[in-house]
Amino acid sequence: KKLVDEAHARGIRVMLDAVFNHLGDTSMQWQDVIQRGKNHVLLIGSHQKVPSFL
Repeated sequence: KKLVDEAHARGIRVMLDAVFNHLGDTSMQWQDVIQRGKNHVLLIGSHQKVPSFL
């Protein structure tokens, strides 16, 4: 709020652009949660369908 108030005081308009739901129920990331649980971390290259570019 303070940041927005300061921006407005200086004539700067603020716009929030956010994606709140960018995973579908068929996405690889969501399926990983269903199969392995919410505490599992899916890293690039650790899933059989994700090639590692690191």
